Amino acid sequence: MDNELTIGVRGKIYSSIFDFNSTKNQGTFITKEGVNNIYSSTIEADMQLRTSGLDGLKDASDDGTLGSTITKRAFFGGNLGVGVDLGFTYQLSNQLVFTGSLLDLGFIYHTKDIKNYTLNGKATIEGIEIILPDAAADPNEDFWQELVDDVEGFVPFNDNTNSYVAFRPTKLYSSLRYNFGEHVDNRANCACGVNASSNRARAKYVNSAGGQLYVINRPRGPQVALSGFYQRRFGNFMSVKTTYTIDKFSYSNVGLGVSIQAGPVNMYAMADNLLSYGNLADSNYASFQLGLNIISWGKK
Repeated sequence: MDNELTIGVRGKIYSSIFDFNSTKNQGTFITKEGVNNIYSSTIEADMQLRTSGLDGLKDASDDGTLGSTITKRAFFGGNLGVGVDLGFTYQLSNQLVFTGSLLDLGFIYHTKDIKNYTLNGKATIEGIEIILPDAAADPNEDFWQELVDDVEGFVPFNDNTNSYVAFRPTKLYSSLRYNFGEHVDNRANCACGVNASSNRARAKYVNSAGGQLYVINRPRGPQVALSGFYQRRFGNFMSVKTTYTIDKFSYSNVGLGVSIQAGPVNMYAMADNLLSYGNLADSNYASFQLGLNIISWGKK
């Protein structure tokens, strides 16, 4: 827009390898005094599990074609969707920068290899009812199976192949960054930050420090995290960034990111919650990402 404000938009095409999700489920199981027995139990359920791609992967594994199937789906052979990223950078002063972005505003439409499962209904039972002497007339009668059949009739478990839309977990970032230290040669016109966009006025200093607010939309409500970071640039080709994050899962989330710029190609790797990698089973959350961007500059 101008020397102080930069606005960016990026379109995305998603290709899903497989998906399973189960959200907004409800259910209760209540036991109280019965009328015809000591106790009565009431079950009420409204549940759904939606999946796509799982049966096909299982068949591919049995046929020995799992690798090629995953590769095909990863390159636009799976269920497709669209999305957009929005962002801006505002130069408050020569060294102080404010940024904001909204990522993964989009969805995937699942139409291939669908298998959904539902459990919906309500039933109240008071155990197995045996009426004598009538019950003794048929010694082969299975009272337990009759009870199971009754419950399944009132709370049926079904499956279907209906298509569905899965929205992406939209993420909001906002940061305030202070740049300091020696000046970086700006000939390559590159900010060289982890996941940073290019701008010829943004890569003046080798050091940066600041804070970042992160919000991600989840089915049960947004999750918020607050981070402090330090970033070090090595010329115009490499940048390393370390972070410390506080969220509801952890007060000891240390992350690390590396970005390499080779002409128009930007490659990056990021990992967080590094202290949990020694025991992932005991970790609430950990992630590792690899990425590649092709950046096109305008005329200088």
